[in-house]
Amino acid sequence: MTKRSLLLLTLASALAACSSGRAQDRGAGQVDLTTVMQLQSAGGCRFDALTNHAFEGLLMVDSFGPFEMTHAPEVAIGDLRLRPQMTRESNPNYPGGLYFRSAVSFPTRSRWNGLTPLEMWSDYSHNPEIDHAEARGITFAESPARVREALLAIGADVPVTPGYRELDDRGPYSGGCSANIEISPDPRGAALICSYGC
Repeated sequence: MTKRSLLLLTLASALAACSSGRAQDRGAGQVDLTTVMQLQSAGGCRFDALTNHAFEGLLMVDSFGPFEMTHAPEVAIGDLRLRPQMTRESNPNYPGGLYFRSAVSFPTRSRWNGLTPLEMWSDYSHNPEIDHAEARGITFAESPARVREALLAIGADVPVTPGYRELDDRGPYSGGCSANIEISPDPRGAALICSYGC
């Protein structure tokens, strides 16, 4: 089984389980995140600096020996201040390894380029004997086809699983690492997923 297959299997398990955190409703008004969360590259995974900073706050290395991860007390998305919910468990695909997931839920009436964002999340699969894999993304209430349509409207051509696009921009990784972007079905709708593996 390839590293990408292992990563997708881990992601499928996490997406099926869903995050235990609930969206925070901060009032009856609609929260438009279109101008706040800006995708900077067509078909790429790089958002504006503040959104990238929020992603980085979801999971951070806390200790290398033994390996542990933590998260920021809260992340900022425009005027929103959202508290991450993190889970840590044994990695079913890597014996002796760990799997971390951290997510924040958006207010229930949030909108982004005509879509309904439910949560922003980050996953990290760690194995002390081999390389690691990381994924980050945004889950929407709409179908994969509708998410793809909305992304095309802003110039981002992102395939739907089982298709994927390899990225030249590998984010925080380089060297022999791989980087992909895709839209994957989710029990609640669809997720825009950026995955990195070494």
